[in-house]
Amino acid sequence: MKVLPDDSFTILTPDALPIVLQRLNAQVEPTKAFRFSKKHLLYQGTISESGFQISRIIHYRNSFLPVIRGRFEVESHQTLIHVQMRIHPFVITCH
Repeated sequence: MKVLPDDSFTILTPDALPIVLQRLNAQVEPTKAFRFSKKHLLYQGTISESGFQISRIIHYRNSFLPVIRGRFEVESHQTLIHVQMRIHPFVITCH
């Protein structure tokens, strides 16, 4: 039984890396300290050609909300996305 959220998996897609980045960018916006509007995308974070770090945008406190990290691996005719979901390291040391 898992007490803390911690999971790793790999997604295999036949899409090229530019298409994967385009689709990911359509769902992720830059991180902001304060959000006054409820009109936003589902996730916030950073994306680059090597990988990403995102988290879900919520409007309440949740210490156990996972940080989603990923890295891209380009192979011929496909892209591998290695995903790791963990809670923030600061939360692990405090609880």
